[in-house]
Amino acid sequence: MQMKDVASIEEIFEIRKLNTSSLSIGASDNINFTHRLPLMPEDYLRFAHSDLKEGSARGLINALSNAKRSIDSIIEIALKSLSIDPRNIPAHALEFCNDVLPEWDKNINPTSLRIFCALGFSPSLLIKEVRSLRNNIEHDYEIPSIDETIKAVEIAELLLNTLRAKEMYNCCIEISDTNTTSKIEEGRASGIRFRDKYSPLKNTGTSFELIAFNENNQGYCYTFTGKEPLYYYFLRAMIVADLDREKLKETILKIIQITHSKKPPNTIKIAEFDY
Repeated sequence: MQMKDVASIEEIFEIRKLNTSSLSIGASDNINFTHRLPLMPEDYLRFAHSDLKEGSARGLINALSNAKRSIDSIIEIALKSLSIDPRNIPAHALEFCNDVLPEWDKNINPTSLRIFCALGFSPSLLIKEVRSLRNNIEHDYEIPSIDETIKAVEIAELLLNTLRAKEMYNCCIEISDTNTTSKIEEGRASGIRFRDKYSPLKNTGTSFELIAFNENNQGYCYTFTGKEPLYYYFLRAMIVADLDREKLKETILKIIQITHSKKPPNTIKIAEFDY
């Protein structure tokens, strides 16, 4: 069946009216981070390990620089794969960061690192290590010690492994309720589903959509442009879903509070996680 396009997120929530006092959250599938660079994070890590073997001052400086390049490319791949320009983070994305980050992380710079953290790509402790590493490289002109350099390379490795884990475990999200109608055909979204949208184009970032079916099994679709403040909340839910249920719950509640602003927050409740 052909999906009908709608012009707003609100229309999707109007088509599939949710019982917000008894929400059910499902998760399935995953997406791949499609963006590629001429040199990937793994390449810079190999260079860093090779530089470390030199043992000279030049080798240590180069190893530290390549660790930083690896980290920068990790962040760029993650964000560009989600169609976010790391060099031009919009104001509403920064408002999202301010909403979800703890007080001590709200001023993380650069802003690309801030939104990387806000989306749930990395634990706060690792982000602090990345910030410390960046400050040392950018503001310190002393020759780094072997221990400092090894630590920098290991931080880059940890961040890369974290990204790979997030890529493996990120999930398409479905927001439904425990009173789901039985009239929806099996295999179709019984609630409101956030998923990636297929595109034959390579290296252009992934686009996402919200879909819902009415009781006549007619499907409706809203395609995100990236300009919607809610876009970042849905991305965060997708990224944290399988590894941090508490963050998922917090994020879904924020989504429902924003889309159902007239409902008192204490009436919005998640009854179950259906996965």
